[in-house]
Amino acid sequence: MAIRNRLRPWMVAVPMLLGPMLLLGPILLLGVSSAQAQSPVATGAPLEGPVTLNRDVEVRVGPNQDARIVKTMKSGESVNALGTPRGTAWTQIAIGGQPVGYVPADSLDTVYIPSSRPTYIAPAPAKNSKGGKTPQ
Repeated sequence: MAIRNRLRPWMVAVPMLLGPMLLLGPILLLGVSSAQAQSPVATGAPLEGPVTLNRDVEVRVGPNQDARIVKTMKSGESVNALGTPRGTAWTQIAIGGQPVGYVPADSLDTVYIPSSRPTYIAPAPAKNSKGGKTPQ
């Protein structure tokens, strides 16, 4: 009890403020960019939905390098990602709704699809010196 009475507020506040910095400091020093942190492939999240190939790839029957090649696709082609099997670095793709095979997950980039069309906001009508609208 005697020790508690001797503590000053700053003695409690300083460790509370420095604690998170000590934990996050090494992570921040590694220099991980925000683009890497947001990439589904970088985080290990399974890809699903519209994607584009970022390089030429060989589409395979199964999710591994030894599986038979079904076809070759060129960089820039659009496909639909169906998901990434757990524990693999491969994503199943489909073309026209039909499953085709598997490609390396890091060969896919997500496609940005805007949720709605941009809205144009017209400027307010100009006012004349008397406070009314100017005739057009």
